[in-house]
Amino acid sequence: MSSKRASLSTALAIRPVIVSRVIPAPQEMVYEAWTQAEQLMRWWGANGLTTPECKIDLRPGGVFYYCMQSPDGTDYRCKGIYQEVTESERLVFTNSFVDAKGDPARHPDLPDWPRETLIHVTFTPHEDGTRITLQQAVSKADEAETEGFERGREGAQEFWAMTLDCLADNLAHA
Repeated sequence: MSSKRASLSTALAIRPVIVSRVIPAPQEMVYEAWTQAEQLMRWWGANGLTTPECKIDLRPGGVFYYCMQSPDGTDYRCKGIYQEVTESERLVFTNSFVDAKGDPARHPDLPDWPRETLIHVTFTPHEDGTRITLQQAVSKADEAETEGFERGREGAQEFWAMTLDCLADNLAHA
């Protein structure tokens, strides 16, 4: 088996990070919070991160760009391409770290983190509002990046859980 094929099959065997929350808000409102840059900038991030920049071209092939900033001034710039957009129901997009020029870069804190992950977000009605389920999977990775994803799994799980908590808190005060 070629090493490229081995890396692909290894990456496909990696368990995704999955986080789910019921947000006490209507499905359309939760979806809009994810798809309108000015709204997303109010809640996106965790652990004191702010999101001073965001651009959303909400269509398959459109770009999703955001920059989170830590209290110490570290920028975490990411860019993705929407793969699927189903209004009020589902978003699928790639997610990669980039530098200030938008060129591919490594995660500032985790150099072996995969250069690209795939994010699936679903929005489903729930009796208490909207169930949002986020799944982050390795989409392309070599062996070192696959191991980096495993090492960073707990941090990614925590980041997404706190981010969804920020979303819930933001919508509760909307």
